[in-house]
Amino acid sequence: MTIYKTPISKTGNEYIDFLLAHNQKFLPSEGENTYTWSFVRLDRAPTDELHGGIISETSQEYARYAFQQMSNIINVNFREIDASINTPGDIHVYSPAYSAPYEGVAVSNNGAEYAELQYKDRPSPSLEDNWDVAGHELGHIMGLGHTHSLVNGEWVTDTYRSDMNRIDTLMSYNHGEKANGTGERLNILDEIGNRTAHAFNHTYGIYDMLVLQHIYGANTSYNAGDTTYTYTPDSLSFFETIWDGGGNDTIDISAFNNGAELNLNGGTRSSVYISTNIIQEAMNAYNGKNSIGIAYGANIENAKGTQGNDIIYGNELNNTIYGNAGNDIIYGGAGNDWIHGGEGSNILYGDDGSDTLVSYGKDTLYGGMGDDRYQIYGNDYVQVIEKENGGYGDFMMVYTKGVTNYILSDNVEHLELDSFATYNSTLTGNSLNNHLYGNDGDNILTGRKGSDRSQGYKGSDTYIFSSGDGKDYIGEYYNDKTASTDNDVLLLTDISANQLWFTKTGTSSYMGLRVSILGTTDEINIDGWYTYNAKLEQIKTQDGVVLSIAQIEALVGIMASQTKPSGNTSTIIHDYLAQTGTGSPSGDQLFYGNEQNNSISTGTANSTLYGGSGNDTLTGGAGNDTLYGNDGDDTLSGGAGTNILIGGAGNDTLISNKGNDTLIGGAGNDKYQIWGNEYRIIEESQGGIDRVEIYTTNTIQFITPDNIENISLNYPYMNHSGITGNALDNAINGNVGNNLLIGGKGKDTLQGYQGSDTYVFNLGDGQDTIWEYDNNTVPITDIDILRFTDINADRLWFSKYSYGGYESLMVRVLGTSDQIVVNRWYSSNDKLEQIQTADGITLSIAQVEALVSMMSQQTMPTGNSSTVIQDYLTQTNVVYGTHGEDYLSNDAASSTFYGGNGNDKIISKGDDMLYGGNGNDVYEIHGTTLYVFEEKNAGLDTIQLYTNKAIDYFIPDNVENMMIMNLTETYALKNTGNDLDNFIQGNHGNNILAGGKGNDILQGFFGGDTYVFNKGDGQDIIKEAKNNTYADTGTDVLLFTDISSNQLWFTKDLSNGGESLLINVLGTTDEILVSNWYSGNATLEQIKTQDGVTLSTDQIESMVNVMSSYAMPAAYNSSIIDDYMTQASIIMG
Repeated sequence: MTIYKTPISKTGNEYIDFLLAHNQKFLPSEGENTYTWSFVRLDRAPTDELHGGIISETSQEYARYAFQQMSNIINVNFREIDASINTPGDIHVYSPAYSAPYEGVAVSNNGAEYAELQYKDRPSPSLEDNWDVAGHELGHIMGLGHTHSLVNGEWVTDTYRSDMNRIDTLMSYNHGEKANGTGERLNILDEIGNRTAHAFNHTYGIYDMLVLQHIYGANTSYNAGDTTYTYTPDSLSFFETIWDGGGNDTIDISAFNNGAELNLNGGTRSSVYISTNIIQEAMNAYNGKNSIGIAYGANIENAKGTQGNDIIYGNELNNTIYGNAGNDIIYGGAGNDWIHGGEGSNILYGDDGSDTLVSYGKDTLYGGMGDDRYQIYGNDYVQVIEKENGGYGDFMMVYTKGVTNYILSDNVEHLELDSFATYNSTLTGNSLNNHLYGNDGDNILTGRKGSDRSQGYKGSDTYIFSSGDGKDYIGEYYNDKTASTDNDVLLLTDISANQLWFTKTGTSSYMGLRVSILGTTDEINIDGWYTYNAKLEQIKTQDGVVLSIAQIEALVGIMASQTKPSGNTSTIIHDYLAQTGTGSPSGDQLFYGNEQNNSISTGTANSTLYGGSGNDTLTGGAGNDTLYGNDGDDTLSGGAGTNILIGGAGNDTLISNKGNDTLIGGAGNDKYQIWGNEYRIIEESQGGIDRVEIYTTNTIQFITPDNIENISLNYPYMNHSGITGNALDNAINGNVGNNLLIGGKGKDTLQGYQGSDTYVFNLGDGQDTIWEYDNNTVPITDIDILRFTDINADRLWFSKYSYGGYESLMVRVLGTSDQIVVNRWYSSNDKLEQIQTADGITLSIAQVEALVSMMSQQTMPTGNSSTVIQDYLTQTNVVYGTHGEDYLSNDAASSTFYGGNGNDKIISKGDDMLYGGNGNDVYEIHGTTLYVFEEKNAGLDTIQLYTNKAIDYFIPDNVENMMIMNLTETYALKNTGNDLDNFIQGNHGNNILAGGKGNDILQGFFGGDTYVFNKGDGQDIIKEAKNNTYADTGTDVLLFTDISSNQLWFTKDLSNGGESLLINVLGTTDEILVSNWYSGNATLEQIKTQDGVTLSTDQIESMVNVMSSYAMPAAYNSSIIDDYMTQASIIMG
């Protein structure tokens, strides 16, 4: 047999072409797609080797695993031939003895008799650790090249693709993951930092598969069924790339708790984070980052997220994605996706396609293009955002339990409740043609503008209609009179009885009732009124008329014999009522005011109150009340039930107390006072300048209803999670708490008062004004922020602005008409401590004012960007990271670093200020000063010290880990922890390590180290160096500063894979574990206590033996140590 190769053309795809070797394909001797191979012993080895031999049985599995991995992904079969009894196959596999330092060689020269796959025989390591050498060489034989090249006679790693490493392709010499200088994450550690294994490549990489499938075609029969790829924290200790031949497939990572970044698109890698503690993070242990890849062309349809905070990306297929617990962000991508956020506060993006978004928590749902369905379970606030013209059949489906208000989001057409549920709800439409479907409870349905269809089902339902609402349809549940108390009502908020005209509609087989509003095109059609007995018990008008079923049907008969007026009024209803009497139906209590200033209140029954033309005060009771203010400046207070308050004309005050209230202001400058949590506000356009005053004591997220101009927080000290304006010119007033104020579109005025307030501005929000509190009169801890969510620093231009006698700060957004004026910035010291931009830059007061001075000497650019801010930051040695993983350094003597979001590494070489931001940040300190600032709960952060002299260090607040990196230095250090769970690592000198509060891990290495423990310091672990290694001649001491010897209890601990010493402080939960005391000979020479007792290693181990015969006392002390030392005639110094 002779090796021949067939040409392979370049593709123009850099991800394929860079890995092709020689542009030729090796052809098998048997033809078609079957390659044979054998383990052989060579009589004559190639000239650069000394010998070739049969590989041991253990190491033979490496080759078999490599051939199987290759066969899984390409349209090729590999058949092993026993060379001891048959002619060897196309590929000869053997173990050479190299003079060179490399691990393997592949030879497949054109015209040769066979290809050679050589790798060293190493029988002791595991298959997983070593198959990649055989796999690498087999890759060469099958047509893969290296990712590096020869430069000036030396191999340079990954010169063809500098961003490639061993995770991406088995052909790279760059082992592990190197991210922005943070080092490799290969070691797998136990809970106290002992190396137990290292991560490895479980399969070929993404680009190996891409190129090999280009050469040989894909193996579409591998995992061709419905496959679930399940990963657990115990099993995920490798890097894997999924190739899947077909079926409906799922990635399941639900067993994890620490979150993931999961991407279902081919050609991507995903990170599934394994639980890591402070020592594992500090030592850069394997944590599941980039652990799972999906090959190009592999279709994975579904995902189950972790119990932590996930980011999940769907693909172009019809995906089913479960977020599970945690605060997740899920993108559906193209396709008709089903996305379930799970518990937590989630953000779900349907993207293109007709998607279903399921909410069980306090979620934000973005439908995208297509006819989307929003399924909402639970009672938390859910924000639904649908694109304009994003679809014509968007459905908001609600399955909650409890009394809840639902307002149909902009651009969503339909709202539907669980029709079999019996809780009470209010449903409000928008300006589209809506379908509103209630349930079997008592519903209040308001279609608003557009041609709407409303259906209440069973229960006492109220349909609200206002002038200009269009042509609506009501489909009341037929024959629904299951209870005599059912009372369905059509409530006309601003329409009088003399404006109504009643007619039958339809045919004899399906006959309904039409209520026309004279002089307009408005009408309400009640389907099946006659045919299916789908009737409303009452029609109520703004002038106090309440019509029963009998009266309505009588009026239909009267009006049928007359011509419908062309004007906007008729006397027929009033004439009929005068002739027959009012005939008010039983059930609701009716109260009428007059032209005086009336004060009317009701009790426990369901009541309807009409104020008349005066300035009236109407107060509801415990029932479900309807209050009409009519003309005048009225005050309407809802009481405890499910109430409807209609202000009518005039400047009215509508008060929502503990009830579930619907507030309709009408014409005039109305005021809405909100004391409870269940309410909805309906204000029509051009209805006056209206104001919402919020008195609730709960933290809320308030989105300003349409056509409301002003909002104020009137309860002084409550922090509010967010107050968002609408498209009008809003005035939003906060309180003395910490407010989040978002003006939205329009020219808004935002005032935060005292507290740490955040003002949010988006591109296109208009021209806003901020009024802050005088910085001289508020606590220094107040941090007020102007945050640009989608505007980078290079788009900002600062200047002074004088108006109304005040000197203020103006911030313009270049290339737009957007601007923000911070009023009285200069004249009254009403300043914001920070201005934050979308690209991670944070500007202080001093920096803003310096930029004002610089920009005043320049002309504002006409384009949409400027380099002034970045030039200034560079000149002043301010370095900003991004929202990703950054590697920040500066050679200046004094710099300021801001890492921003992401796992950043910041290198300090001088007197620097370091701000890490969110993420697991690493601070590399080469000087003697330590100015590190971390936010609370912002990640697991590590300080790496490269100091070269004795010094005292205190771990800054909110930083977990401190490590001395030049371990072989012998100068003395004193490192003190904070209240967190710290990992503190010393050097080979005489260190003093004090963990402080929290559950700390202290590692002193060689030298005479002192570990300091105080009462209340928690549950600490000491990791000492083995006493029988290196030159550890120092005396290691555990010093109890305020704990006496009679409070200590010694036992042997067998957990964590070794025999350790456990010291409990009696009567407390405090304890110290000296790791590997017995199994690793990592002992301490002395333990010293507050009362002057010094215990040696031998005495400590004797105490362990003595105390093993007793149960640990529940009391705060024990006499065992005193008795032991007295019996042994030990003199205490």
